[in-house]
Amino acid sequence: MPSVFDWLKTRKRALKRKKGVKFTPAAKFITLGLLLLFLIFVLRYSGQIIHPFIWAMITTYLFAPLIYFLETKGRLPRSVWIIILYIVLGLVIYWALSYLIPLANNEISEIIGADQVSKQSFLGHIEKIGKAKVAGVEIDYRDVVSRIRSWIKTEITTLAVPVFFGFMERMIMISAYFIITFYLLLDGEKYIRFFLLLFPSKYRRELTDVANDINVTLGAYLRGQVILILIMSIASWIVLTILKVRYALILCIATGVLEVVPIIGPIIATTLAALVAFYQPVVGWGLNNITLTMIVITAYFILRQIEDLIVIPNIVGKFIHVHPVVVLLALFIGARVGGVLGIFLALPISAVLKVLLNYFYPKLSG
Repeated sequence: MPSVFDWLKTRKRALKRKKGVKFTPAAKFITLGLLLLFLIFVLRYSGQIIHPFIWAMITTYLFAPLIYFLETKGRLPRSVWIIILYIVLGLVIYWALSYLIPLANNEISEIIGADQVSKQSFLGHIEKIGKAKVAGVEIDYRDVVSRIRSWIKTEITTLAVPVFFGFMERMIMISAYFIITFYLLLDGEKYIRFFLLLFPSKYRRELTDVANDINVTLGAYLRGQVILILIMSIASWIVLTILKVRYALILCIATGVLEVVPIIGPIIATTLAALVAFYQPVVGWGLNNITLTMIVITAYFILRQIEDLIVIPNIVGKFIHVHPVVVLLALFIGARVGGVLGIFLALPISAVLKVLLNYFYPKLSG
């Protein structure tokens, strides 16, 4: 497979054969500055429109090595492997949802302690009272219930149009996400090569080295986070199930997802599991609530130590070294700017900025 530099040399010779005015270094600098300003403007005012592109880039980072491996080892073109990946992931997601959603729905219904049937029965019971006097004022409960039902119908009708368009917007966003992901997996390397052509040839090798460092950092973090989420979810589910802690499925999903939030996430996950263990009415294995709570906290602490000492060094590696204070600052800024997505991207963006700082600092201080 030709290297990036071989491709750039070939592309440069092809471009030289084309007639046109050659940009001076100053013109190139101004052009790149304008492109950067345009990109900042798009990111600032695009809102949720940019989300499918961000998630598509994250997905590309996760599966690009797999697609490249399959393409080099197999005899099928890359586009076919991407389609096969879509089909396999779709089947896995369908199986997981068909199995997990009923279990999660039962646990959620038990947590909130109410369902639609009981609400309807309550209204029916109120309606049967008919008329009654309260503090000397006669109230027709049938009229009250009728007004409530009328209000519910009105609200449903009023919300129908925005809900419909909101649903359509989400479907468009999801479709865009799959299409963008497909083309990034198919032609992502070409986009990077064309981007490098914008810079003078004497800077391309250094920029390629920096881009490789960024690629290694992001790839290690994103793929590592997905593996960590799966490991912590499965491990916590096994522990909570053995200890007979209620809502084990919901808690294990929360534990895995909270792995995305450094420092704070594991503390929140442990607190949630401990609170459920402390307040659940029936405790297994002949334990009491206090003993069960202490065992849950100890189990989560051990899992966290195993993760920090064994899993993270071998999966994520030592590519991301960011001071805890910087991590917390990045999390707060990410939450303020981008919500959940901002929290998820806070640490990898901080790591990328550190790579850039390590590159520019010697040049600026020298």
